[in-house]
Amino acid sequence: MKKIITGIAVVLLMALAFTACQKNDMGPENKIIGTQLTPQQVQQVALMKEASLAIGKTIKNSEARNYIVKLVRVKNDNSEAISMAALLGDQANITKYEKDLLAKGFKQNNKSVLDKSFFAKELLNIIYNNSAEYPMLSKNLPHNKSSASTIDKLNALRKELAAQNLEIYLPYRQEFKWNSISKVTVTWDPLTQDSISQGVIIPVSNLKSATAQPVSNINENYVSTEPTLLVRPIDPVDYTNGGSGSGTGNTGVNSEWLTTNIDYTKVPESDIILVTIPKVKLNKNYRWWIGGSSQITIYRASGDLKFDNTGDLIPSASIYRLIRQKKISRYDVKNHNWVGVNIIWDDDWQKHENTEQFILVSYQGDLVVTSPSLVIKGTTKIGYDLVKRKVSATATLDAAFEIKLGPHNILRYNNQISRRSLLSHVVGGILHDDDGNLIVKNVNGVPYTVRKADELEYYFNINWTHVAN
Repeated sequence: MKKIITGIAVVLLMALAFTACQKNDMGPENKIIGTQLTPQQVQQVALMKEASLAIGKTIKNSEARNYIVKLVRVKNDNSEAISMAALLGDQANITKYEKDLLAKGFKQNNKSVLDKSFFAKELLNIIYNNSAEYPMLSKNLPHNKSSASTIDKLNALRKELAAQNLEIYLPYRQEFKWNSISKVTVTWDPLTQDSISQGVIIPVSNLKSATAQPVSNINENYVSTEPTLLVRPIDPVDYTNGGSGSGTGNTGVNSEWLTTNIDYTKVPESDIILVTIPKVKLNKNYRWWIGGSSQITIYRASGDLKFDNTGDLIPSASIYRLIRQKKISRYDVKNHNWVGVNIIWDDDWQKHENTEQFILVSYQGDLVVTSPSLVIKGTTKIGYDLVKRKVSATATLDAAFEIKLGPHNILRYNNQISRRSLLSHVVGGILHDDDGNLIVKNVNGVPYTVRKADELEYYFNINWTHVAN
C-alpha cells in the first residue's frame, strides 16, 4: 500500500525502530496521520473500487464464488489472499511462489486444476455488459461490438488487470460457509489507513438482484462476522518463498526425544542436543485487517568459538534466520490456533553456548508509514575457561551481534534463552495464565513448556543423542 505520513510521525517511528534489546509496543496499529493521496493513488483507489464491485457481481454466481474460495484455500499459505493473475488464469504473470503453492495444494487434495478461464469469462461478461459502470476496467479492452474473439478479450482483460498488481483478500475465510451465504461485502484498500474501509453489501442468493447496499466503517469486528472480500495492491514480499531454517539433526540409534527435565551439567560435551520449534501461536494481530495476515520472522544469535593465531578466543556471534515471513492468519489468532512451523532452532546446542538470543520481528508491509531501516543489537553469553582453554557450562564472555533489516520491520522481542533453562524446563511450564495455572502445550500426553516472545507463544522439542566415548 503506497502511502504517506507526516514528518513528525516519521521522527517518532525512527526513534522506536532503533530501540534495541526490547520489544516494540506498537501493537497491530499501523496508525495513519495526515495522509494525502497522490493523483496516481487516487486513480488506483478508483480502479480497485471498480474491480471489487465487478468481482462482487461475478461471485453472485455460486460456481465463481466457490472457485475463488477454493484457490485461496488450496494456496494454503495463511495469507488468505490470491493474486488477480492467478484468479484470472494469467499464467504469464503468476509468480513462481504462487504457482508452486497452487500446484502442490491441488496435488495434495487430489483435485485437478479447475478451468482457469471460468472466473475470467464471468468477470469479462460483467464488465462488457455494464461498461459504463466500469470505465477504467473497460477502456483498454476490445470494443464489445468488435469482432475480437473471446480469447482476445480475455487476454486483454488479463493484461489490463495484471498491470495493476492487485490481489483478493478474504479475511476470516474459515468462519463462513461460502457456498450458502446470502450476501457478501466487497471493499477496496483506501490507501489512507489499514483499519477502516468502505464498500457495498451485495446479495448473492438472488442472481437477478442488482441491489447493493453501501456500508462504511468496515473494521476488524465487521470482517470477522460478515463475509468480506477486499481488493488491494500486492506487496511483492508476500509472493516470495518464505522458507524456514535449514540444518539437519543427528538422531542416531542411541537418541531420545526428551519428555522430562534434565540436569544440564549431566550432558557430556560430546553429546548432541537437537532443538526444534514444532508450532507457534500468536495472541494478537500485528497488523490491522486491511494489511492482511500477520507476518513474523524469527532470528537466533549464538556465540561462536573462534581463535586468533595465538590460540586466544575471539568472542563472536552468528545469526540465523529461522522463519522468513511466516504468515499467521487472523482466523488463527482469533481462535488461538497453534500453527506448524517445524523449524530447527539449533541442530546442536553446544555446551559453550550458554545463552542464545530469540529475536522476533514483524513485517508490516508497504504501509502508509515510510518506516526507516531497523537495527537490532544485543549480546549472547559464551562459556569458556580462558585459563584451562576449554569450554565451560558457566558463562564467562559476551559476544555481541547486530542485525540490519530494511524498512517496514518492527522489533517485537529480543531476549536470551539459556541452555540451563532449556534442559531444566523441557516440560512442566514456566509461565502462568490469569488463573495461576502453568501454561503447557500437551502433545500426546506430554506437557511441553510454553515460552513467550511478546505476543508469540512457542515450545521446544529436544532430541538428546548420546555419543559413545
